[in-house]
Amino acid sequence: MWYNHLVSNTTGWLGPLDVMSYHGGCDVIEGTKWAANNWINAGVDREADFKVWEQARLMEEDFLERMKRYPWEEETHEKENDGGNDTQNSSEQPVIN
Repeated sequence: MWYNHLVSNTTGWLGPLDVMSYHGGCDVIEGTKWAANNWINAGVDREADFKVWEQARLMEEDFLERMKRYPWEEETHEKENDGGNDTQNSSEQPVIN
């Protein structure tokens, strides 16, 4: 991870854009190229940014806690391992394209 802004001596937060952070990717000559970006936005108001990030952290914590109580992933894996074929006991026919 790297920052694309310098730190302001006045605020201790975002300063001017750091031109040394410019970068680019190379063309794929053979095989497959994988890439992932995770942009973390920061504004000019440090305290407001911290509040938003804390709210997002709390929401993620709450989401993860709820997922522990409702193990949807396990049910999905059971259906996948089972073949997921619930049409045997149903009068509906599967749609085949």
